[in-house]
Amino acid sequence: MISVHSILAVTVLLLLSFLGFMGIFILIIIALFVLSSILNFLANTIEGSDEMAQVNHIDGIPNLGNNVKVPLVLYQDKLVINRQQTIPLSRIKGTEFLSQKEIVEYNKSSIGRGILGALVAGPLGGIIGATSGIGSSKGQEIVYYLIVQFINIESKEVNAIFTSGIAYSDSIKKISDIINQKVNYQSKNNISNSGAPYDI
Repeated sequence: MISVHSILAVTVLLLLSFLGFMGIFILIIIALFVLSSILNFLANTIEGSDEMAQVNHIDGIPNLGNNVKVPLVLYQDKLVINRQQTIPLSRIKGTEFLSQKEIVEYNKSSIGRGILGALVAGPLGGIIGATSGIGSSKGQEIVYYLIVQFINIESKEVNAIFTSGIAYSDSIKKISDIINQKVNYQSKNNISNSGAPYDI
C-alpha cells in the first residue's frame, strides 16, 4: 500500500520539478532583459567619448532636418552630430547653453541682445518669437538650447542650434563647458551673470 509519506514525497518532487522549470524560465527572461539593457547601454555609449547627449537639431547642420532627434557626442578633438557630421574643436569658436526662459529675458533687454548679438537676431530669434509665450504655464517642459558657433568647411561662421528637455540638460551643459574650456571661450551668458566687463 502506498503511504502518505510516499504521496507527499512524490508531490514535493513534482512541485520542485515544476518550480525548477519555471525558475529556469524566469532566469532566462531575466537574463534576456539584462542582456537587452547592456546592449542598449553599449549602443548609447561611444567608446572614447568625453560626453554624450540626445538633442533635437534646430538649425545650422547641413543635410539635417529641423527638429530631428540626434546623438551629440563630444570627443577629445571633435564634436560629432548624428554619428556623421563632425566639427573639429579647432573650428569651434565657442558655445552657449541657455534655457528658453533666459533667452526670452535676453531678448527683452537691450543689454541681453547685445550680449547674444547675432544669435538672437538669427535663427534663434525666430524660435524666441514663436515660443516667447511658452514656459509660463505650470507643467510646461523646460527647454534648453545649445548654440555651437563654428567655422564650416567653406570658412563661413555658422551657429548650430540644438534643443533638449531637462533629461539631458546636465550632459549638454557639460558638453558646452568642456568645449568652451578647450577652445578658451568664456560664455557670454556667464559673463553677464558675473557682472564682469565684457565686449559687445
